[in-house]
Amino acid sequence: RGRSTGAYFEMRSIGIREAIDPVILKRSFDDLIKRYDIFRTIFVYENIKEPRQVVLQEREAHVHYEDISHMDREEQDRFLENYKTTQKQTGFDLSRDLLMRVGVFKRADDHTTLVWSFHHILMDGWCFSIVLREMIGMYRSRVSGESLRLEPVTPYRDYVRWLERQDKEAGLRFWESYLADCPP
Repeated sequence: RGRSTGAYFEMRSIGIREAIDPVILKRSFDDLIKRYDIFRTIFVYENIKEPRQVVLQEREAHVHYEDISHMDREEQDRFLENYKTTQKQTGFDLSRDLLMRVGVFKRADDHTTLVWSFHHILMDGWCFSIVLREMIGMYRSRVSGESLRLEPVTPYRDYVRWLERQDKEAGLRFWESYLADCPP
């Protein structure tokens, strides 16, 4: 079926020097998914003339939690590498899946590894750092009970409308000129 793996599969592994509450983390990811339309997006492309991007009203995060603290360090490392390999092989079905997954692995009482997989169609490395910072803020806010103030998000549909109004020929000329001196 339409599973995407390989070049467009992104994964970040983040070591955290504290115990993580997986229930609060899931709620924080759910908040992130509500905040950004793109995280509720699927792409319909089979049996239609032109592919369509569809933003769903609601999606829930998939957070896998596992306590691997009973393993020694080497076993933990192998376990995580296996998990990452399996995630990459599984990939994403662009027309059905939530296009990101999170694995949380307790390695010790004060050490957790978070593995965040996502399809590149959602975000790139530059965006990831912004989204990660926001998710951490959401998590810490929930843990502490303090409110978090984030800048409002421009709806994705506004960006798409702006993009559609752009002069595509001028954009092509700009990039051809800008990249003219780059080796092929």
